[in-house]
Amino acid sequence: MRKVKINAYQKGLVFKNGVYQRMLNEGNYWLWFNEKVEVYEINKPFYAPVELNILLEDVALANALQVIEVKDNEIALQYENGLLKQVLTAGRYTFWKGFINYEFVIADISKIEITENISRTVLQNKLVAPYVRVFSVESYENRSCSSMVNMFKLYLPEFTTGGKTTLPFSSVKQIPVCNKSRSMGRKF
Repeated sequence: MRKVKINAYQKGLVFKNGVYQRMLNEGNYWLWFNEKVEVYEINKPFYAPVELNILLEDVALANALQVIEVKDNEIALQYENGLLKQVLTAGRYTFWKGFINYEFVIADISKIEITENISRTVLQNKLVAPYVRVFSVESYENRSCSSMVNMFKLYLPEFTTGGKTTLPFSSVKQIPVCNKSRSMGRKF
């Protein structure tokens, strides 16, 4: 037998001959020689050493983990203690519960409109910017362009201010931009 210590803010997973047995919390434990423990810091994401579904059969471990599933047509905005930390793309992610307060906002990128409650400052964040398209019409551009902005106002009223219209996520098709030379000298 050998003694193993799990420190504060750590969890241990015990494997016997490569098969998952149990989770260890903070404390001292005696293990058999054919048992191996993998120690994880609970302030970091959890990466499963074996198939996650096998590990989640253990109720104690399933209660200690927060599992986030992001579909192919979605992104997830991950907040740590209220601050935007990263954007998660399609996949399955696991985080330890308790030590860090994680919050997630799942956004469907297959839609034209942003229906999720996401602030404008977050939409302009460098982490989210690759998933957002912006269409801007300056005040000196011709009237046909401003009518295009009015069209967008009908569909996206909460995202249109000060001559700028923010369009959601990458599913938006390329929008033709008005050109001053097309106005043919007409003044409106």
